[in-house]
Amino acid sequence: MVLINEKRLSVGSIQRKLKVAQSTVSQHLTALKNVGVLACDKDNNIRYYYILDKRVYKFLRCLETYTARGG
Repeated sequence: MVLINEKRLSVGSIQRKLKVAQSTVSQHLTALKNVGVLACDKDNNIRYYYILDKRVYKFLRCLETYTARGG
């Protein structure tokens, strides 16, 4: 859950942390942006994504607690 502790991350940063193809990360980020979960800022040629819907934080923390209990 290290990603949710960050304020905003570039596609490259997310890709390196998750160790998946950059195109996969970009596709998922675009989908999440299109449904209003994420937003992004552009700085030169780099897009920085951040969680727009703050309810996502609560959901992710619940999920983290559930999995920590062996659920």
